Amino acid sequence: MTPVDHRSLDAVNSVLNRALHGATFGEVLQAIGEHLGAALPELATLMAIRGPHPEIEMASDPRLPEEALPAFRLLAKRVRSLADVPGVPFGPPERPAGALIAAPVEDPAWQPPVEMVARAGFQAFWAVPIEDPIAGHLGWIFACIPEPRVPCPAELSCLTLAANLLCLAARQQGLSPSQETGDYDPLTGLPGRGVFLERLGHALARRHRRKGRVGVIVLDFDRFRIINNSFGVAAGNQVLLTVARRLRKGLRRGDTLARLERDEFAILLEGLQCERDAIEVAERMMQHLHRPIPLTNREVMLTASFGIALSTETSTPADLMQEAEMALANARSASGGSYKVFSQALDRGMRRRLELEIHLLRALEREEFFLNFQPVIELDTGRIVELEALLRWEHAQHGLISPAEFIPIAEETGLIIPIGRWTLREAARLMREWLSRFPHLPPELKLSVNLSPRQLRYSGLVQEIAATLDEVGLSPSRLKIEITESLLVDSDEAVLCRLQDLRAHGIELALDDFGTGYSSLGYLSGLPVDCLKIDRTFVERLGQDQAQAAIIQTIVSVARALGLNVVGEGIETEMQLVHLRALGCTRGQGYYIARPLSADGVATLFQRGLTLLLPAQKLPGSPPELLAS
Repeated sequence: MTPVDHRSLDAVNSVLNRALHGATFGEVLQAIGEHLGAALPELATLMAIRGPHPEIEMASDPRLPEEALPAFRLLAKRVRSLADVPGVPFGPPERPAGALIAAPVEDPAWQPPVEMVARAGFQAFWAVPIEDPIAGHLGWIFACIPEPRVPCPAELSCLTLAANLLCLAARQQGLSPSQETGDYDPLTGLPGRGVFLERLGHALARRHRRKGRVGVIVLDFDRFRIINNSFGVAAGNQVLLTVARRLRKGLRRGDTLARLERDEFAILLEGLQCERDAIEVAERMMQHLHRPIPLTNREVMLTASFGIALSTETSTPADLMQEAEMALANARSASGGSYKVFSQALDRGMRRRLELEIHLLRALEREEFFLNFQPVIELDTGRIVELEALLRWEHAQHGLISPAEFIPIAEETGLIIPIGRWTLREAARLMREWLSRFPHLPPELKLSVNLSPRQLRYSGLVQEIAATLDEVGLSPSRLKIEITESLLVDSDEAVLCRLQDLRAHGIELALDDFGTGYSSLGYLSGLPVDCLKIDRTFVERLGQDQAQAAIIQTIVSVARALGLNVVGEGIETEMQLVHLRALGCTRGQGYYIARPLSADGVATLFQRGLTLLLPAQKLPGSPPELLAS
């Protein structure tokens, strides 16, 4: 039986003092994990909880593999009660405190964490829910154990105390007032979740007596967390008051607006004649919200995502809320600042997404990922100066899965961290191999790898990249990191410092999809970048739209003044290539130049030379040919 260190357990009580004196929720979460680890040293605990923000926050024991974290994050998102846990309950029979999960498990969502825990030397784990008596389910404590058994009373006491402390810390640091009362939100004066569900039930009960359908719109704000993090909770509350007033202006007579939690609102609609009636309400809301929100000495802009669901003859309140939430999740994953209406097709799409989440957990260990490489050339000479690594996933049953489909899932679940780690190592390994096989490759030839927002927010990123390059034997000067423009606009000081550290290691940085973000050319001088990649949406209309040419010429002029290289993306015709050269763009990539190549295709290309012929005398759109150097 695991000995319990009560002195360490007593120290857990000091954690709340940290919360009261300004520690962040993440710091409080980490402190609780450390004290729990000291009290129960044989266990490796992982805590996943909804704190002051909608995202699941986590703290884990270093003995657990990082690849296991996304699997547990998925469980924490989906499983909201012990009734859904495929394990042996423990604790009081009338109200179990948790469940023991050990192999074998039939549910595919639970198989990956069980297997990953086993590889770390733990045979099973306990799942203990974090339940707030007012706010309801907040998350889970997963405690990994050396042998499959239920906890002794002292161990269960430790885990229960930790769960209670997490509830109190979450409430102290920003749990929504509407959650705390369940009736009316003290901040905005709007009904809370309890009142909203009650009214929704009444509306569905009387829909047979009233003409029309019942609808639910659920919305939340795409970047509200940035406001809270940057300007503080008081500024966030001021923003919520403003948006609540604006949302009221978009209501019809008899509609109900409620604040469900944090920055999530809901609208109850009755008497809808068709889907368009609900869409018009959502569109009015979007118009009212799409204006600057004044704060002290500044203004902020917010966009919201909307999920819409309409009743059927058999709809229950739970059905409509679930369907609206599914539509909202789809709107958020699409782009944000938009709405989606629930449909059977959307339902199938969301089910496929959930299926891909589970399969993505195992794609690495099943070696289903591979890389293609697209050349970037000098437009004047046709000489290859760069290879961009492109991640591909070939699923055993579904075949090739589009990166546009699986990359957002990997980003949201956190799987992008281990996947990105594999991508960098594999790309660097192949580059090192080519440099060894082909001594004629010039020193300026670079390997380009994309980094996602979540990767850049990972604190150990710079050290990990440096270690990988050292392990593979590739010079940092051979590597270029690509990041998106919108990422820099949303980034905090820590991310910018991380980018500066990468440059200090001799790694170049490129700003991808340039022109699609929220920023202006004026901010470029302060950014740690070496290259701009003009988004394909500007390139595709060259020769047809003078405005696109003027924009590209402006970008090129500013970049040249700052000493930055410029790459035109998505070149598909000779006309586009000629126009880019005439506008001063020095580099380019696209299907007209070369389609993405396999690793063997790159080797064949290097055997033939480093120059891609640019056929000036051929008709636009004709395929380029490879020439030997």
